[in-house]
Amino acid sequence: MIQRVNKNLTMFNSCNYPQTLNAGLSGNINGIVLLPETSITIGPNETKNFEVTFVSPIYNDTFIGAISFNNVKKVDIFIKSTSNPLWFDANIVVLNKDYKVSQGDKLKTRVEMIPMGDKNKIDVTLNYEIKDYQGKSYLKKSETVLAVTQSTKIDRNFETGMLPLGRYVISLQLIYPGGVAPSSAYFEVTEKTPEDIFGLILMIIGIFIFLIILIIIFIIIKRKKDKEREEEEEEIEEETEDGTDT
Repeated sequence: MIQRVNKNLTMFNSCNYPQTLNAGLSGNINGIVLLPETSITIGPNETKNFEVTFVSPIYNDTFIGAISFNNVKKVDIFIKSTSNPLWFDANIVVLNKDYKVSQGDKLKTRVEMIPMGDKNKIDVTLNYEIKDYQGKSYLKKSETVLAVTQSTKIDRNFETGMLPLGRYVISLQLIYPGGVAPSSAYFEVTEKTPEDIFGLILMIIGIFIFLIILIIIFIIIKRKKDKEREEEEEEIEEETEDGTDT
């Protein structure tokens, strides 16, 4: 039985002119790695996805090679196929609009875990890491998801306050007995816009107004109780005076 998985390579053109990249394969990955398109044109400061299909037979073997672009840039490929009837696919996507996050806001992601083969209950570990394009690591996080038996989606948020302005990759490794399923996604940390600052100001004003309303309500309730207590004390005094006169 052959397994087939489609993945996207996220590519960004930092030049101020368009670039056309021609893709090629090297190593023993022909027939294992398929390229639906062998070239891609990316405009200035544009991000595009380049689709790659991985095909692996279920027997024990190792495939090593690379996808090269214009014979300069390359993406190393390492595939280990197995006869293990249980394996996973994983995917992480950025939910923020245009993959951009204002500095200090939360990076919103969605993780999909897809078990293949036997539908036994299995615990998996999710390892997250945020790196810049120079490979510097800024955040590492890990969690365990229990008893995964079917395709599952979970949302996870990450703080960006420690990240300088720039472009980053968040990577995911889904670790299960017998293998690892990797995935990654691109995002960019940007300066806060006037809209973000205005929204923050509105939120602060809203909280301030809410607190004032609470204080006013507290004062009204306190005055009402004080008045009721004074009236009760006056009634007691009147009853006492009437008893004395008698």
